[in-house]
Formats: sequence, structure tokens, C-alpha cells
Amino acid sequence: MKKIYINFFDKKEKHIYKYIKKIFSYIKYILFKEKIYNYILNYIYCNNKYIIYINNIFFKKKKKTDVISLFYNNNNNNIKYLIGEIYICLEETYINSVYNFVDYKYEILRNIIHGTLHTIGYLDNNKKNKEIMYEKQKYYILKYIFKKLIDKVDKLCMI
Repeated sequence: MKKIYINFFDKKEKHIYKYIKKIFSYIKYILFKEKIYNYILNYIYCNNKYIIYINNIFFKKKKKTDVISLFYNNNNNNIKYLIGEIYICLEETYINSVYNFVDYKYEILRNIIHGTLHTIGYLDNNKKNKEIMYEKQKYYILKYIFKKLIDKVDKLCMI
């Protein structure tokens, strides 16, 4: 079973749906590379109010964040399957893009990959885990960006 769902809690953010949908074939590639062959992932795009609500329920934190990953991952007897939800707060994503001087779409990509890596089992709860996770995150982000760039160059060369 291989399914990825996209849901918008905040309907006014649906304008980025096409961009997000393009990323999901790449997410399937990441899951394949990480040897996850059976999965159901639900990406929920929400506002600050909803992310605070989710953060409070699951982590007892009454604060905003850009991404929260909740998952069930079975890795018994080499039968891997993954069921997860990734909540991405688009307001916080936008604020982070401005703060870090990066494109909003890049920050969305970063959050999608970050949340996906958490569902696979990568952690950022200590220095060592953070290094491992962020190297993996950087690898997948750069691979995605360079592939897009190469595709554009190929198109230009064909003209």
C-alpha cells in the first residue's frame, strides 16, 4: 500500500497545492531509498492555532512550530510499513522563510522532507541525532533542487 494524502486545514492556503503535489513523487523516491515500501502518509497544512492545538495534545507544549510528525512505524521481520501524519504550519513556514532569507517554496520543501524523515525514524533530539538527520535532510533537499535545475538546463539545451 502506497498512499500520500494532502489536506488543508486552512482553505485559504490551497494556492500552493500544485507546488506541494509536485514534491510528492520525490517523497515517494525518498521513501524508496530509505527502504520504506508500504506507507500511508497524510500531510496536513494548517495555521498557527491548529499547530498549537496539536503540539499541546501530543507534546504538552502550548507553542507554535513549523512541523509536527506523528507516526507508527513497524520494522519487524523486515516487513516495513509506515503510517504517519505530518502537520505543517504554513504561517510559521512563511515566517521562517523570511527570517532565514529563503524562498517560501524552499521552506515548504524543507518542512515536507524534515517531517517525512521524522516519520521514517530520524530524530533531532540530541546533537548526534541532529547531525545525522540534518545531513540526510540536506542531501535530499540538494538532490531535489539540482534535479530541478538540471531538468531546466536540459529543456533550454533542446531549444
